[in-house]
Amino acid sequence: LLFELASAVRVPGLSRVLLVSLAAVFTLQVCGIVDTDRWAHIDERVDAGEFYRMSTSTFLHADLRHLACNSLSLAAMTPRVEATFGTLGAICIFLLTGICGSCGGRVFGYDLGLRLEMAVCTAASL
Repeated sequence: LLFELASAVRVPGLSRVLLVSLAAVFTLQVCGIVDTDRWAHIDERVDAGEFYRMSTSTFLHADLRHLACNSLSLAAMTPRVEATFGTLGAICIFLLTGICGSCGGRVFGYDLGLRLEMAVCTAASL
């Protein structure tokens, strides 16, 4: 269904791949196949040396609304970024901005009125 929607709005290559990938990961999260605790940015576990969490959290989403908002942002921004920097450059920017979002969360905290025990999708990436 998401692939059909992406095709209908004419989302170009990399955007489509990212949107379908994020939707697939979210579906696996909801079904319990992807253990969010295993991949989410949890400060204590990053402090223990699990640095991969600073990038894997970029692919996780807290709920359907979170996924939808990030998907709209990606669909709007990724084509421009890909046109400017190429596909490989856009992939690198996506990953690096996710890591930067994790770093920002560690420095400034995730407190926005209520404390988040774990952060998923720490940046809108692009």
